[in-house]
Amino acid sequence: MATTDKLNILHLRFSRSVEDPVAAAATAGTQFSAVQREDYINRAINDISSYIYHAVGMNEARRVLQSMETTQAFTFLTAGVAVASDYVDMPTNLTKNSSTSIFTYYPKKDELDNNVNPNVSAAYTINGNKIYAYESGVILDTPAAGVLSYIRQDAGVTGTIGSGGVEINISPQFYDNVIDLATTLAFEESGEMSSAAARASRVKLLLELIRKM
Repeated sequence: MATTDKLNILHLRFSRSVEDPVAAAATAGTQFSAVQREDYINRAINDISSYIYHAVGMNEARRVLQSMETTQAFTFLTAGVAVASDYVDMPTNLTKNSSTSIFTYYPKKDELDNNVNPNVSAAYTINGNKIYAYESGVILDTPAAGVLSYIRQDAGVTGTIGSGGVEINISPQFYDNVIDLATTLAFEESGEMSSAAARASRVKLLLELIRKM
């Protein structure tokens, strides 16, 4: 089975990092199967994107992780609109069609329901995996429509594109970080590294990542 180019690179690099080299992404190694490698890679990618997002803030994360940003167009509902399946609690922006309003993200829906900050004219929140937006303290409803921007969950799936394969979106600038983090996850879960040592290593790797940005 073939694989997508970026994911193939990470599969092969990861296999060498854990000293279980393979010649193709879909090939099982002696210690780790292709499915296991893919799981470690995907988890590392999403741990890194989540750490960056929460460490540097929404605006800077949007710049750094631009290759992972995507959008969801929708029609507003007072009952909320379900987020897309690849949404993982990393919103970056919300716009309303035919409007110049700048929507501010609020983590707590009850504050928007009660209009606790009347100086904010436009705001949105995501609660219970649903999108809610407000203007002048009033929740938006049909026929108003908008677009949510967010950092997506990034998960590669081995296979030819168009036949079951899904390519990753994270920038190649983070490949070294992905491999290092995936390796600590694999070594911890295989018992080659203690949980305490693995956690310490992950903290060090993530802090070094932020310092390089």
